[in-house]
Amino acid sequence: MFESVQFLKKEWKRLFILTCGAYLVISLALLAGKQAYDQGLKSKTIERHQYLLNLTENRIHQFVLRVALDAQQLSILPSVRHFILTPSKANRLVVEDVFRRATDVDSRYDQVRIIDLSGQELIRINDYTDGARPVAAEHLQNKHDRYYVQEGLKLAPGQVYLSPLDLNVERGEIEQPHKPVIRAVTLLTDDLGAPIAMVVLNYKAGYFLNRFRAHFEAGDRGMLVNSDGYWLSNHFRESEWGWQLGMPDKVLSAWNPELWQQMQQEPKGAFDANDELISYRKIRPAEFDEFSDGRFTADLGLKQDVKVQSWFSMVRTSKDEWLANAFYHHSGVKFFIFIIYFSTFTLVWFFLKHQVAKKINEQQRNSYTAELEDLYYNAPVGYLTFDATSLITNANNKTLEYLGYDRDELVNKKHLREMLSDASKAQLNLAMSTHYVGDLRLDLQCKDGRWLPVASAISSKFHGSALTISRCSVQDISLQLELEQRLKALANTDALTGAYNRRYVEKLFLHALEEMSSEKDNLAILMLDIDHFKNINDTYGHSIGDDVLVAFTRLCQECLGAQGYFSRFGGEEFLAVLPGMNLSAAAACAEHIRAATEALRINNSARDNIAFTVSIGVAVYDAVEASTLDQLVYRADEALYRAKNMGRNRVCAESVSLPQH
Repeated sequence: MFESVQFLKKEWKRLFILTCGAYLVISLALLAGKQAYDQGLKSKTIERHQYLLNLTENRIHQFVLRVALDAQQLSILPSVRHFILTPSKANRLVVEDVFRRATDVDSRYDQVRIIDLSGQELIRINDYTDGARPVAAEHLQNKHDRYYVQEGLKLAPGQVYLSPLDLNVERGEIEQPHKPVIRAVTLLTDDLGAPIAMVVLNYKAGYFLNRFRAHFEAGDRGMLVNSDGYWLSNHFRESEWGWQLGMPDKVLSAWNPELWQQMQQEPKGAFDANDELISYRKIRPAEFDEFSDGRFTADLGLKQDVKVQSWFSMVRTSKDEWLANAFYHHSGVKFFIFIIYFSTFTLVWFFLKHQVAKKINEQQRNSYTAELEDLYYNAPVGYLTFDATSLITNANNKTLEYLGYDRDELVNKKHLREMLSDASKAQLNLAMSTHYVGDLRLDLQCKDGRWLPVASAISSKFHGSALTISRCSVQDISLQLELEQRLKALANTDALTGAYNRRYVEKLFLHALEEMSSEKDNLAILMLDIDHFKNINDTYGHSIGDDVLVAFTRLCQECLGAQGYFSRFGGEEFLAVLPGMNLSAAAACAEHIRAATEALRINNSARDNIAFTVSIGVAVYDAVEASTLDQLVYRADEALYRAKNMGRNRVCAESVSLPQH
């Protein structure tokens, strides 16, 4: 004690200066560390914003694609066109029933309508709380002055117009309570392709807006703005729909002019207002280039109102909210800072600063190691490590979740090669032997025997030419592959029967021509038409008619097997392409289908054995004339009409009629 007092008397100035200098250095370091840590929290907030914006954009594209597909599917229903061309009471009831059932599927549509070219509603189905019901004829309205009708009249056949997201208007007044809607409009055409009416779907956008708001956690505020800056969704609900509700001041440019100016110049970005952070992204609801690689946009024929080509999705988080969970708010951390200052004073006193610094560095290294281990084991993507024999030496929790193994069942027990398909083994062997660094697509076998498709990025360490260790990521892509297959099936097949659609069979026909090696090779087509199909619909109903189409498709696919391609050409008419068959072989194949159809029976709920027959026309490709598919279809159609005129239930070739049965 006496020695300490003497030291203090002698060295108090130096002690004071060194202590103040040390405290200053520590204070600056803590301030810099706090700023760096705060910046890290801010960066994480931006990353979370981007994830939420990506999710919002995908959800918007999904629901817009769904609405467009629904509109196009309803517009091609034979019963709808039949009603427009033959507007009887019975046909109206059929269409109303179809629209009512479509509305009742999941109640996502507030209205489903047919509107003629003068704007008059012909049929309207409203979705009420107790179910969908048709609107009486005397209550139908003329919507000729509504913008979506005017835009619908400008459409080409096959195109779909998507209206802006706004509040529904009935008889010139905004409907109460407010109903946010997006309208999908597509034309109905006659047999010559001339417009005859429009199908209009009012999508209940309130469902989408509620899901949009539900994406955001406490502290993050999601907002949606149209291209004019008016709020479509805001955490202050009274600020929404300003342009329709007579509130022109409820607009983004009035709330934050600087942000609005930046959004006009940059389609995506972040706006830092010191006390809050706002991330935004311009979203074009009907542009699917990133969502579907542009494969289906042209086919859907989507058309948007020029005034609402885009929305802005926004996420807003205040500085207090992103710093609320900062570790330095904890009382233990404040106590730790006090200990640092006290320890510094002690270290200066004993000139042991370098030893304490070493200890602090050690603690920091341990903290970083723990963070890295946590990042590895709890990452949202799978990771695993394996040696030169492909023995798995480590795996994180996501990989174990994917494969269904416990850690002690997988690590140091399983070889990666043993869990791969033959094709994936070849990829892995090549990557391990060639110092490959990059992406692979592998098939991994799970514990329960399932094959899991994964995307994997691999890197390896070598000592000279000898592999020492490899690391790879593992990400489940089964949902992505399933979506790709479903989209491909939707593009190439008929939704009701599962047969190829007309567009795809045309591609298959051209492919079959390319495969013909000489003019002596054969190729034939069959045109098939179910006899008296309208009588089946009128007698048993359209549901049984659909069952007949499905059963007939399955029968024909079984009869053809791998010999040809079977497609639905339209209504009850079908087309089969038969590569390698001459006229006699194609006629024999057609006769086999005719006989099998004659023996086929369909049972309805009344246990009626419903029988039907088919008439078939046969035509053969002429290599000399280089016939097109349209020419073949024309010749096969002529043969088919001869079969119809000769009594039906028969096969007719281009110049020959087979015996009646």
